[in-house]
Amino acid sequence: MINSFIVKAIPDSNILKVVLDGIFMKSEVEQAILLVRNESKKLKNGFRVMADLTNFKSKGTGFQSDYYKIQQILKSIDCNKINFIGKSIFTSYN
Repeated sequence: MINSFIVKAIPDSNILKVVLDGIFMKSEVEQAILLVRNESKKLKNGFRVMADLTNFKSKGTGFQSDYYKIQQILKSIDCNKINFIGKSIFTSYN
């Protein structure tokens, strides 16, 4: 069950906000990845990502692989800094 699913560009602050909270099916993880790519195009190069994956869990494909996949997508977009909130192993990426 998804509690919160937010992928939103905030152009005024040049920030991409990503909140994935709850249990996501594979199709929902894929939708989140697509939204990250689309929303990031609304921002200027060097934007910041604020990602809260504290309560993210995936169903059917394995939590670690989906978490890693989302992390890799966030790293591959043209941003300056990523702050991961809540998961100590992925705290920040510059």
